[in-house]
Amino acid sequence: AMIDIQTTISKCKENDRIAQKTFYEHYFNFLMSICYRYQKNYDDAVFLLNSGFVKIMSNLSNYDTKKPIEPWMKVIMINVAIDEFRKNKKYEENNELLDDLGWSKLSNEANEIDENAVLETEEYWNLIRGIPDPAGTVFNLFVVDDFGHKEIAERLKISERSSKRYLRQAREWLLNKIKKNHVSVKQYG
Repeated sequence: AMIDIQTTISKCKENDRIAQKTFYEHYFNFLMSICYRYQKNYDDAVFLLNSGFVKIMSNLSNYDTKKPIEPWMKVIMINVAIDEFRKNKKYEENNELLDDLGWSKLSNEANEIDENAVLETEEYWNLIRGIPDPAGTVFNLFVVDDFGHKEIAERLKISERSSKRYLRQAREWLLNKIKKNHVSVKQYG
């Protein structure tokens, strides 16, 4: 059923529970598609979505109703995903280790996955979800969500060099999986 989103939003601003439930259900799949890229399993993704939803509701007064709401919500969701990532400190001790492992020696094949490669299959999104962190988070921010390395480094509190290495690691990992699973890659541009 189509909902009148502007009316729903203004009711949400007044903490109308029914409107909030309508909003949540209406945007669940959209928000879930973002959360699922940053979390490995359904429960964690829903947990992330719910944290983000609370933030979205409490910030609705800052939303400019003349603009589409999806991009605005996406920014909040990604911020929540980054906060979660930073709370999980395990990646920090990997940082120095990675620098010593000389990821730069990785085969050049990793660059065959072109930034603009669009792999539309569900199979591919499942692969992306499988990229181990922190490489997976960097890949998502850089390739899917268009963050630059400088911004990724600042947000994740890692060096730019590490950000580039994690991206390369993610590509290498993906490439191996794509070869193994014969996932079809559609190249654009």
